[in-house]
Amino acid sequence: MAGAQEQPAQQEPEPGAGRVSLIHGDVSTQRAGADDWVAATVNATVVRGDSVSTGERSRTELELDYANILRLDQRTEAKIADLTRTHIQIQVAQGLANYTVLKGTEADVEIDTPNMAVHPLGEGVYRIQVDSSSQTEVTVRNGEAEVSTPQGSTRVKKNEMVTVRGTDNPEYQVAAAPGRDEWDQWNKERDHDIRDAQSWAHTNRYYTGAQDLDHYGHWVYAPGYGDVWEPYAGAGSIMTTPGLGGRDPSIRLIVRFGRPPLFRSSVLGDTSGSASDSVSAASAGCPSARVIRSSRGGAVADLADLVHAM
Repeated sequence: MAGAQEQPAQQEPEPGAGRVSLIHGDVSTQRAGADDWVAATVNATVVRGDSVSTGERSRTELELDYANILRLDQRTEAKIADLTRTHIQIQVAQGLANYTVLKGTEADVEIDTPNMAVHPLGEGVYRIQVDSSSQTEVTVRNGEAEVSTPQGSTRVKKNEMVTVRGTDNPEYQVAAAPGRDEWDQWNKERDHDIRDAQSWAHTNRYYTGAQDLDHYGHWVYAPGYGDVWEPYAGAGSIMTTPGLGGRDPSIRLIVRFGRPPLFRSSVLGDTSGSASDSVSAASAGCPSARVIRSSRGGAVADLADLVHAM
């Protein structure tokens, strides 16, 4: 209609980035658009289109954001089909996976298998077992999920398991969940380590990885600077590199200002931020550039490589 104002075009959600937060054994990643699989490393970034695979007697954990965690057991393959702040889609081709949704999630989650889709309905713990292209079992340990096929959908509640058989005309059966096994117990312990870490009282939950700080240091208050994390003696090589300007290298931090990230080397109690302190993430020895923000003082410490370099 003439004279009507044009509506602004709806923007695509900004792509997100997760991280490989734990590796046991042989774990490989395949980057979006690549043909080759390469060995995964702790703190490696994972983005939309990446795939992850585990070998015999191997496991891995992916923190997709502060409230969504994917874990893969041995001989399991999964692809991150989409990853934004508001939408996460995972495709599990084979094997055993666990998906945990913590309190405060902003993302609508979909987990696809060859013959069905799982939609967690909020906070909970969801176990997905892909036995073949024509059979999937989903167990809800906590929370509630919607399981759908082309023929319809059903809700699966806490302590229930649904088995979906078939591809062209799949059928499902809901039953009581079996007892917990070693895989369930391991996931429960990992969830506890992440959810109940003391470092969350000092950091912004939007940034993943704060739970690792509990094991390698403690938090102190520095007047004029705010809450800062101080590593235990001998916590890692990053903290013993030569400090800039002759400052004490044992308490050097990498702090982040703005978005996209700009990195600056700083020390406990120093907020001057002089030009000579400006460094890149790579030159600071922190190529993965994971960030952890202090809730008071505004500093962001890049410590992921540090805490996993033990």
